[in-house]
Amino acid sequence: MISKTINKLLMITVFSCGLMLNLAACRQPNPTQLRTEPLTVQDTQIQARTGQTFEIVLPSLGSRPSYKWVLQESYDKALLSFEGERAATSEFGDNPPQEYAPNRIFSFKPLAVGNTELHFTQEPVNPGGAPVTAERRHQVQIQASLSPSPSPSVP
Repeated sequence: MISKTINKLLMITVFSCGLMLNLAACRQPNPTQLRTEPLTVQDTQIQARTGQTFEIVLPSLGSRPSYKWVLQESYDKALLSFEGERAATSEFGDNPPQEYAPNRIFSFKPLAVGNTELHFTQEPVNPGGAPVTAERRHQVQIQASLSPSPSPSVP
C-alpha cells in the first residue's frame, strides 16, 4: 500500500517536472520581469504640463494582427502636438513569436493650457476589413509648466 502511494507520488512529480520543462520551452513572457513599458489603462485621465512630452501605451494586437491602433484627428491640435508612434519593447525579449506586433506607444507634446480628448480606434490593416472593433478614450488636462519660460533678452 505504501509502495503504491510512493509510486504515484513519483509519477506525479516526474509528470509535473516534465510539464514545467515543456512550458519553459514555450515562448512565454516572464511575468516576474517588467521588460516593456506599462500599458495606459482604459479611460485614464492624463494630466500633463505644457512643453513636457507624455506617452500613451496601447496593448498589442497579437501575432499577424488584422487590426491596428489609429489616433483619430478629433483632439484639439492647438493644445496638443502628436509627436509620433512607435513599437514598445517586446515582452518576449530575444525570441518573440513569428510576426508578433508589440504594444504601441503614441507620444504627445502639450502646447497650451486646456482640456482635450484623445480617441484611438482599432481599424483594419487591409482595406475592406470589418469595421472598428474597439476604441479607447483618454481625457487630457494640460496645465502650465512649472518651469519659467525664458525671458526675451533686452539689448
